[in-house]
Amino acid sequence: MRPIKRCLHPVDKAGNPKIVSDYKDWRLDLIHCFGAYCAYCNDTLAYELNVEHQVAQSSREVNPLAWDNLLLSCGPCNWAKNDANFTLESHYFPDIIDVKRNKQLI
Repeated sequence: MRPIKRCLHPVDKAGNPKIVSDYKDWRLDLIHCFGAYCAYCNDTLAYELNVEHQVAQSSREVNPLAWDNLLLSCGPCNWAKNDANFTLESHYFPDIIDVKRNKQLI
């Protein structure tokens, strides 16, 4: 499993932070940042590409459009995570835990 390194917030053509009205509008930016891989199982995402909220939208703890809360995932991993409460013990956070080295990144 490869660790995920977050990219800087995307900018528009004028160099201003990009603003979207739907979280799915981040899809191409996420592909550019992370590649077309599921953040959880590392499978290549050729067609079933989900924009995944690391902190579930239902928690209302994070803006659903927030760039820093979004990853790419395959359907099965996105479905498995669902809207469950999250902790470092219950879910794999690929930008926080480096599974290969079994250490916390931040």
